[in-house]
Amino acid sequence: MLNLTAFIPIRKGSERVHRKSLRPFGGTTLLDIKIEVLKKVQKIDRIVVATNCQESIQKAKKHGVDWILRDDYYCSSKITASEWAVHMADIIEANNILCASPTAPFIKESTYDNFIETFFINETPLHIKYFDSLIGTHYLYEHCWFKGKPLNYSIEESPPSQLLPPIQVINPALTLIKRDSIYKTKNMIGQNPKFYELGLIEGWDIDSLEEFQIAESIFNTGN
Repeated sequence: MLNLTAFIPIRKGSERVHRKSLRPFGGTTLLDIKIEVLKKVQKIDRIVVATNCQESIQKAKKHGVDWILRDDYYCSSKITASEWAVHMADIIEANNILCASPTAPFIKESTYDNFIETFFINETPLHIKYFDSLIGTHYLYEHCWFKGKPLNYSIEESPPSQLLPPIQVINPALTLIKRDSIYKTKNMIGQNPKFYELGLIEGWDIDSLEEFQIAESIFNTGN
C-alpha cells in the first residue's frame, strides 16, 4: 500500500461552463470518465469525490467510490488557491495525495501509472535527489508578454517561435504531493517539485465553453 488517495474536486457552482463536469459529454460526463479511469489504476488505494454537489455524490455512490461533502465556502471563488490546498489536505487523510481534475478527460490509465511510479522513485534507496511533489506541465513556445513587456524575448532581437525560451505552464490536471508538503507551502506544489510533461491533447484542461466543445469533438472521434 502506497497510502495514496486520488481525489476528484468538483463543485456545483461552476461559473464559466455551467455544470461543467456533470453536463453531457460524448454520451457520458467528465466526472464519470475520470472515475472510470482512476478505478483502473491499481496503485491508487482510495478514490474520493470531494464536492458540495449532491448529484456528484450520487455518481460516486454509483461507481462505488468514496465521497466527502465539502462546505460551500471552500467550493466558492472567494477562497485563494492556498486556502483550497490546505482545505484539501485537511479533508484527505492520506500521506500522498493525487489531485485528478475531472476537467482533463484525456489522461490515460497508463499515464497515471507512470506518473505515480515516477513519484515513488523517491522511496527507493538508489534515488539521489528527493522531490516532494510531481506536477503536470506543458511548455509554450510563443512570444509572450507580461505587464506590457516581452517575457521571453527581446523586442529588438525577436527569434522565430521554435527558438524561443519556452514558458513552463503548470497543468492542474495532474498533481501528486505529500500531504505534509501542502501544509509547508500552502500550495499543491511542494518545496522541491519535479515536473512531468504532458502532451497537448492528454493534458487538455477544459476551462471554457469553447474548450469543452472542442474536447467533446475530439472525444467523439476516439481521441
